[in-house]
Formats: sequence, structure tokens, C-alpha cells
Amino acid sequence: MRGSPRPFPGGCDGVPIASGRRHGWFVVKRLGLSRALSFCGGVSAVKPNDGHLGNVGAPLRRAGLSGVGLGVASAWLILATACQPPQAALHAPPRVMSQTPFRLFKYVTELPSVGVDFSEPVLSVAAGDLTVNRSPATSVTGAGAGPYLFTGFAPPDLGPVTVVMAPGGITDLDGNPFPGEAWNHILIDSAADGDEDGLLDGAEVNIYRTDPTNPDTDGDGLPDGYEVAHSCLDPLENEMKPRTLGGEALPRADDPDNDGVSNYEEYVRGTDPCAP
Repeated sequence: MRGSPRPFPGGCDGVPIASGRRHGWFVVKRLGLSRALSFCGGVSAVKPNDGHLGNVGAPLRRAGLSGVGLGVASAWLILATACQPPQAALHAPPRVMSQTPFRLFKYVTELPSVGVDFSEPVLSVAAGDLTVNRSPATSVTGAGAGPYLFTGFAPPDLGPVTVVMAPGGITDLDGNPFPGEAWNHILIDSAADGDEDGLLDGAEVNIYRTDPTNPDTDGDGLPDGYEVAHSCLDPLENEMKPRTLGGEALPRADDPDNDGVSNYEEYVRGTDPCAP
């Protein structure tokens, strides 16, 4: 990066933004949210990755981000502005900052292409640098930090999928070599209902972000399909035992229609949990 960088507000030594940029998206796991906010005081926007990670409005409002309608999720993308990487990051090698499909999405229903964004502009990216279950891509488009779109690898079979972004001849603009990275997915049949919860696996993966191998993703005793079918319920939030992002217990919230009957009891009785 050229010029004199401004330091991160508060010293963001743990979460560098792409070199040469004044802003950028980066991933923060659930318990790292407040730490990231303190690092990069100029946060201007927060959104759930891909729009399917649940509802985190209250915790974000407590963090001072009013007007954000998001509840419990495993990761967020945060736009940090007016931040520059610490000096230690200026000579760091480039790395993969994000992927499509995103690496934290364990299950996928198709993989016709793989998208990759690097932490900074890079040179000499070749199609064959990326492999899917050892099958190399034959075409790549993209420039700078990306996104780079890789296609032409053999379609993977159902089951485990390993994506490898090899070092190849990739370097940043200062000649620092890319060390290579790998991540994994599981390819599933979108038309199946493997956990028999009343939702097709494709809907679980691509719409609701529930676990296609677990009929009760949030562990509240209600099948995912039942919760999706009732608008007052959330298949990603255990209303019987709600918690803050920090793991602190909250009061039960499993009677949305205030009729004195819990959601689970309504499920067993066959009554509507959303109507008294």
C-alpha cells in the first residue's frame, strides 16, 4: 500500500481491512461483534450475510446501531469505514477474504462456479489455481482484488466438496506471495428431505438457512417445517431458551399469542401458536 496509512481507531490490530482500501467488508463471528465494532469505530452499515442469517436487531441496537432490523446468527458482514490496516498488515501476504458460496454455509445444492475475493489487489491468477475435489477450473474472470469467478471444473458428486485456492503464481502488488487456502462444503440433493422435517433440503439451505440434517435446527422441540409454516415462529431461534449474542439467558418468549399455552404445547395439541 502506498502513502502514509491512518491507524485504525482504537488500534485494529486483529482485523485488517484490505490494503490500499479505506473501507471493506469483513466477517465477524458471533462473539466477535462487539470487538470488531470497538476496533473500527467508523461502522456505517451492518447486514446479515446473504440476507438469510436470522434476526439480530436487539443486540445491534444495544451496540448503538439503531434502525437495523436483523436476531441470532453465526456471522455478519460489517462495513467499516475510515479505517486503514495496521502497519503489521502492510507486508502481510494476500488472502481470501470471501467466497461464493460463502465458506460458513456448510451445505450447498449446486456448485456451477466459485467466486473468490482477495484481501487486496493481486496478480497472475490462473484458472487452474482453483480446484473443486481436485478438478481444476478451466476459466477465470476478474481483476484486482476480485471478485474472480472460476468455472469449468467437473461438477462434484453429492457429498463432501473441497475447494482449494492454490498459491500458483499469485502475488500482491508488492510481490508478497499468496500462501493458498482451502475450504469445504457438503453438496446435497435439493429435492430431498433428508431430516424429514417437512422442508425440502433445497429450501433449508437456500432460503431458511436451517440445517438439512437436523429436523429441529434451533433445538426448541418444534420441527423446522412447522416453524416455517407459522409466521410467529423462527426455526433459527429457540424461543424457550432465548439468549443474547454473549450467551446470557433471556426470559422465555414461547407464547407469541399470549393464550397461556406454550408453542410446544400448541404443537402437540395441533392448535395454532400464532392465534389465541
